[in-house]
Amino acid sequence: MRIFLSILILSPLLSYNQEKLDLRDLKSISSKSTFQKVVLENKFSLAYYPEFPDQYNDKGPVYGYNLDNDYQNPIDYTASTWAFFYNYTETFRFNFYKLNTESEMSYKRIVRQIQSSCNFHSIDENSDYDIIYYGCPGAKFKGVIGYYDDGDDALIIQTKLPTRN
Repeated sequence: MRIFLSILILSPLLSYNQEKLDLRDLKSISSKSTFQKVVLENKFSLAYYPEFPDQYNDKGPVYGYNLDNDYQNPIDYTASTWAFFYNYTETFRFNFYKLNTESEMSYKRIVRQIQSSCNFHSIDENSDYDIIYYGCPGAKFKGVIGYYDDGDDALIIQTKLPTRN
């Protein structure tokens, strides 16, 4: 009984430290400014902004959660979760790192939310992994949202513009 009471008392403290990012936040992203609003409200920090974005490198701002930017070159920065926005397509991607328990728990929570509230759309087959995509009712982003394990150290949630099958 004492263990049960301890768990009840400590549970709110443990969840308080976890990322609050969820599917509702992701569904609200409709532009670069709403992407920035979501990541900043969820305590992400600006890592860098590509100097010369163009149609071949259309990456917009890059944000990190638990960002360590104590390096000269932004390529060396580390974070438990990375957030990328792509200007040209107005799509986004979040990389959650498996080696960080908090990051992995956030990824799993969002995936459960996608599976329970969105509708299966398609699967993109790749040589190293498959990406499963869903259409989410009420989502402001263009296209569909998908998730996958890259087989290395990242768990990824991303949007893409739909194509006809």
